[in-house]
Amino acid sequence: MPLSILESVRNANYIFELKPVAVERIGLLESRLRDQEEEMEQLRGQVDLSDRAFLYAESAVWTASTLQWKPLASDKFILAADSTSITFRIPGLYAIAVLVNHWPIRITLQGRNR
Repeated sequence: MPLSILESVRNANYIFELKPVAVERIGLLESRLRDQEEEMEQLRGQVDLSDRAFLYAESAVWTASTLQWKPLASDKFILAADSTSITFRIPGLYAIAVLVNHWPIRITLQGRNR
């Protein structure tokens, strides 16, 4: 038994009505865009990439629910006397990532096999 599929062909036509835009408005936008580009170039010139800093710090001890950091080898960061806080010496925007490895304390309950 042969099957036949009905096909439908549609042709879509679009008409756009374009309205005239005054050249003055385009010129104004071009001027503003050029000003923004110049300002961006000036700001790029002010960014000093040598001020970037990276710190890798480890902690292996918990003191009263606070991490106690190991000594730091950096002049851009200061470790507090109690080793529980790190001070950034360079002003700016920071991205901070923290990785915590946690091993649960093993608790054995009397009368239960675990």
